[in-house]
Amino acid sequence: MPSNEPADAGAPSRRRFLALAGASAAAAATAGCTGVRRRLRAPPVAWRTPLASVGHVNSPLVRVGDRVLAMGEHDLVAFAVDGERLWDSNGPFFNHAMTGSVIADGVAVVGDAFGENRAGYRPDGTTVWSVAGEEGFMPFAALDGLVVGGQNREGHGVLAVDAADGAVAWGTTPDNWVTDDGGRAATDVVAAGSVLVAADFDGPLAALNGDGTVRWTASDDWDTAGAGHPTLASSGSTAVAAGGAVAAFDAATGERRWRHVLPDYANGVAVADGTVSVAVGSDMPKVDSWDADAGVLAYNLAGGEPLWRTRLPAPEARSATTTPAAAGDRVFVGTADGTLAALDAATGERRWSRPVGSEVYTAPLVGDRRVFVGVERDRSAELVAVSR
Repeated sequence: MPSNEPADAGAPSRRRFLALAGASAAAAATAGCTGVRRRLRAPPVAWRTPLASVGHVNSPLVRVGDRVLAMGEHDLVAFAVDGERLWDSNGPFFNHAMTGSVIADGVAVVGDAFGENRAGYRPDGTTVWSVAGEEGFMPFAALDGLVVGGQNREGHGVLAVDAADGAVAWGTTPDNWVTDDGGRAATDVVAAGSVLVAADFDGPLAALNGDGTVRWTASDDWDTAGAGHPTLASSGSTAVAAGGAVAAFDAATGERRWRHVLPDYANGVAVADGTVSVAVGSDMPKVDSWDADAGVLAYNLAGGEPLWRTRLPAPEARSATTTPAAAGDRVFVGTADGTLAALDAATGERRWSRPVGSEVYTAPLVGDRRVFVGVERDRSAELVAVSR
């Protein structure tokens, strides 16, 4: 698999090229890499805006028309794409919101994992509904007017609420999620066609129909080397899970199409244009991978063939990366030391990188002209827009 290594800070990009003697061109493309020495020129920061009382920014950012929604620990804040702060939810209604907002039928639904509150907002900031003192809720996906996520504390592993009024539509705990201390809350959910695929913290997966009935389950043998807090992505009828390994499943039947062990735990996965991009590198690496560099790996969605691997070694990435975002011919990823990097989607070559803060909190949100990320800078949270 090609390996793309970034330059030292402030120096031209250096990439080493290894060709296997006697290998075919196809094998060499997989095992080695070719390229040229070049100076990376990063686009400018278009604007940065403090989030004031938000404290930190939860992933993901969400775009609704000409507005970007950023979820902090206590507030949902809306910005115009030019950086103007438009409105916020006037916390502290949310005690500890662990995920971003999810849009369903024009309503941005936000849940509070520990304070057990949830609310729905229009893009103009109008509160459509709010529910206090009920199920702790972490929203992840939308399907047919429902917002589906995990329920914290006692209760169902997967919970669905109606985006129109916030009422609970159904709750389900897949059998393979039940442990000695009760049910588990979903750590991620994606919609794949008419099916919802949900992941438990310890690895088991489950697919649910729109009414909450379980369609199929998969044990954690798709994962490897212990709990990896799986993350999910989907394209059409295919669901991709990434934890200690990355695997693709038929969302309708549960058939596993392919699987690869990852060099470190995944921090996130994205699917675009038939390519799976997995960001690896965590604060708690695998026992056998303490020296593994953080970075991004890419696979063919259909057959799982490895395409490329780009390393983002310390000090640039330290030990962690964000969930990647794939758009057009680029894959964007943030790092724990505050770098935003753009990689070539076809080759993994690093096109540019630039510091945007002391730490990148969120997965990049890619717009037509700008890439948005939530960052920490000077011990405060900011929303930053970088020109594409």
